[in-house]
Amino acid sequence: MKTNSAKYPTGILLAALLLATQVAVAQSKPANMPSFLLQRGEMVDVGGYKLNTYCLGEGSPTVVFEAGAAWGAVAWAELIEKVAAVTRVCAYDRAGINFSDLGPVERSVGQDTADLDTWLRVHGETGPFLLVGWSAGGMIAREFAWKHPEKVAGIVTVDGSTFDFEYSDDPKWNPRWQINERAMLEELARAAHAGTLETDEKLFHQAELTFNPVKHIPELREAIKAQMLNPDSHSQRLNAARSMEEQNKLLVSLRRPFGDVPLRVLVAGEHAKTIEPPNEARTMIHADFLRHSYAISRLSTDSMMIVVPEVGHGIQLDNPKLVTKIILDTVQAVRDKASK
Repeated sequence: MKTNSAKYPTGILLAALLLATQVAVAQSKPANMPSFLLQRGEMVDVGGYKLNTYCLGEGSPTVVFEAGAAWGAVAWAELIEKVAAVTRVCAYDRAGINFSDLGPVERSVGQDTADLDTWLRVHGETGPFLLVGWSAGGMIAREFAWKHPEKVAGIVTVDGSTFDFEYSDDPKWNPRWQINERAMLEELARAAHAGTLETDEKLFHQAELTFNPVKHIPELREAIKAQMLNPDSHSQRLNAARSMEEQNKLLVSLRRPFGDVPLRVLVAGEHAKTIEPPNEARTMIHADFLRHSYAISRLSTDSMMIVVPEVGHGIQLDNPKLVTKIILDTVQAVRDKASK
């Protein structure tokens, strides 16, 4: 499909990439896992605790992978080496994820972004940076870009979360999904502190889903099982869920245009599919996600919103070839801009 970007005076290209022959079968886990991602990498001290780090390749800009939820660096298993063949790449596990130290159980609002900045600085990464954020990592990428615009040369969000666009200070606002998530995390934390989590089959299965890679990548199970049973790990995640509203307020206060920074907003095709059987609530959730993603894409005058068909939330897991291509195309866009 060819779309004439001249039709969009804001410079935004809304492209539905119906590339059926290039779409991989949805698998929701990496098909090819580099062995180095299944063991501890370089540990970087960010202020009393260390983050597990993998950096490879040479060139500019430096692509910084920011994973979603509890995935960590393994979320980029099928992309990291291919992108590193073209430019420098850094991926890491945030505090409390996979091989990284737990860090503070009570983490302040904005701490993930502060950790990201410290991690890059301590490791000697000078940028400019092309931030690639999946799911919640998309919010971290945007926050970092707003706080450190001089360091960011481009942004790619991969089904990036839009919670801060959903947030409302209306007292009637009722984020039911957040309430349900906190209730689930509270139950897990109680069981972990009571020492019954491993013996409760139902809750243990829920813990595996919460610590995402354990469920999808069996090779990580023994490596991070102790962390999954650590009561402090569950308290940390519960505290993060409880502070989500404050985190949303922070991003709303920071929000501003990115100027002409190359911005690519990838959206999973599942958000645009007809839901069967009909479900008005779920349809509205998907419609809102598409609307908010478009609003994010409008923050730059050099942007694309790309709806990728036949994939779920883990676009880079279902179609790593396409996501790799978009990242490398954005690397080239950053280079072209720098050379002018």
